[in-house]
Amino acid sequence: MLKGWHSVYNANPQMLLDRGYDKVIYISRPLIDLCDALALYVEEANTKREIIQLILKRPNFFENIKQKWLKLDRYIEDPNYLKISLDEWNNHLTLVFDDLLDFLEFPKKNRLKLVPVKFTNGERNFEGYSCSHLPRDAKVCKRVEEIRHGN
Repeated sequence: MLKGWHSVYNANPQMLLDRGYDKVIYISRPLIDLCDALALYVEEANTKREIIQLILKRPNFFENIKQKWLKLDRYIEDPNYLKISLDEWNNHLTLVFDDLLDFLEFPKKNRLKLVPVKFTNGERNFEGYSCSHLPRDAKVCKRVEEIRHGN
């Protein structure tokens, strides 16, 4: 068995289970939301016009996203696999978080309690973020910097 915590991106969950990961958590999102997010964060396409320009400039951009999504977003029946919908997590944070802690076999006694906070003006507060594998002095990407300053 592999020891410790590992983060992987765009990896087939079944392959991870076959390789000996003791618990695999897959966070899914609808294909249209994934395409929208990647158009925004990868290509900085904010408007319909910019998305159309992206399609004309890179006609396979969304098809590639769809092919990868189809390979990963599937049903797997395995007690060591948990699929979490990003929409469910956003809409039912405390319930999904409890499901996640149960799956990871955290004790119920003295368990961390989440206190959801309402969005300000209907928007999320992106001031709090971290990445455990980057050094403290690492520069954040341009898009995160723009979000931080409200652009």
